[in-house]
Amino acid sequence: MTSWTMNQEEKEISFVYKGQEAIVKYRGLPWSKKNQIISKCTSYNSDGELHFNLDMYNKECLMYMIVSAPWGKTDQTFLTSIDDELGMQLQKVCPKYLEAPEDVNFFEGESKDS
Repeated sequence: MTSWTMNQEEKEISFVYKGQEAIVKYRGLPWSKKNQIISKCTSYNSDGELHFNLDMYNKECLMYMIVSAPWGKTDQTFLTSIDDELGMQLQKVCPKYLEAPEDVNFFEGESKDS
């Protein structure tokens, strides 16, 4: 069954922030969890227009995905207090909310590498 499920192996990203190297360990975002987060961040106004809260999406993804970081727990309070420089570094681990994996050809039903 493991060949059919997402590999939950931790990955890491490193970057320099304010002169210090930061190493952040993170896990992937499973398809279902991504869908749950997208649903949570989507709403409709009284005119039926769709509203997507990108700020909430990025925070929810990061809170789920980041396993270990120099600042400790990655929570709502922490993410609300960071500056643009750190936010842009962390955003690199968030999957695009409307992007399909590049290696899948939905019309052929198989991977490009096949």
